[in-house]
Amino acid sequence: VQMQRGLEAGSLAVGVGPAMAESYVTEALGTLAQDHPGVRLEVRVDHWKQLLDWLIAGELDMLIADLADALLDNRFVTKPLPPQEFIWFCRRGHPLSDKSNVTRKELIQYPLATPRMPPWALQWFAEVMAEDGTPQIALPTIQCESYSVLKRIVLGSQCVSGALARTIQPELENSLLTTLSVDAPKLQTNAGIVQMRKRTPSPLAVAFTERI
Repeated sequence: VQMQRGLEAGSLAVGVGPAMAESYVTEALGTLAQDHPGVRLEVRVDHWKQLLDWLIAGELDMLIADLADALLDNRFVTKPLPPQEFIWFCRRGHPLSDKSNVTRKELIQYPLATPRMPPWALQWFAEVMAEDGTPQIALPTIQCESYSVLKRIVLGSQCVSGALARTIQPELENSLLTTLSVDAPKLQTNAGIVQMRKRTPSPLAVAFTERI
């Protein structure tokens, strides 16, 4: 009966955005594989636009990423997830590291190294540039979908970045990185689970969604 339900055999292809790849989604994947050793899980980490293309093409069964485009397209069924706060950070000894408060304008005076930014994050920076007439600049300065790479970039340069708190916890505990208190409304994830509306989810996809 379990095999017929698709929980003891079969496969599941999941797309995960860079921020959510550093969240509880990884525990859900690990425990799913642990509890159902006969299944095969494929995980692709990339920005939401690429993940949506793969989902439409049938290369993914579902994705967990920013909902920026999926909410506006009736081909998708979306399930929003609780928001999580982004933390801004830089290396120890960075010129901003000793400031009690950092403005958004001060933040973008240094190279910004992040994954691809959704429209709501770009607007967060555009607001302050519009206030004082600062020329609009293309952000981020360095775009990469791997937080492992981004952290190494920040550790060896004057770049700043933003991530979920757990992403940089080891480096904070070892005093390699420091958080920045930015004097602006907090940035939070706008993530959720996305599936194709006309594609019936497999029992394995349903089980994974329940774990998340």
